[in-house]
Amino acid sequence: MVYLVGTTCAIEYETAMHHILNFNVGSQYTIVDEPPLYVSESNKWINQVELQGDDEKQAIIAVTEYEFPQSDISLESIRQSKEDNIKELGVGGVTFNTTTINGETALTYHVPRQTVPRGFTFPEIYAYSYWYDNSTEVGVSVNGLGKAVYDDLLKMQIKEKA
Repeated sequence: MVYLVGTTCAIEYETAMHHILNFNVGSQYTIVDEPPLYVSESNKWINQVELQGDDEKQAIIAVTEYEFPQSDISLESIRQSKEDNIKELGVGGVTFNTTTINGETALTYHVPRQTVPRGFTFPEIYAYSYWYDNSTEVGVSVNGLGKAVYDDLLKMQIKEKA
């Protein structure tokens, strides 16, 4: 589904399996609710909502729901994966920190806008990832929309379906 959002809008999104997300956005964005994608090799559902702004600026909210509890749910494994992916692109200056979101410790990271060796401009990114429980990973990436949208999405609530 695609929605055009007003100046302040509360969004409620139900994932494929167990969760409901609630978040607010404070400007004009197109919301793209992608159908959940099932990945049978890893027994997981990938749920994704995208906020689209002007000029390919966007925010992506992804909730990965595994059918079975995962054994490696460390923030270090998330950090290493993100760092490896970013380094492959030749991007530098990435800062990693931690914060608490929904009562869980989350990995936050910031990538400054820069031109990379491959000759393209890499946009400024604010992002966070955390494990809501041992079978649900939550990730948010704000690409070029700025810190205000990121700060709004830090307040996103997740809860179990009734």
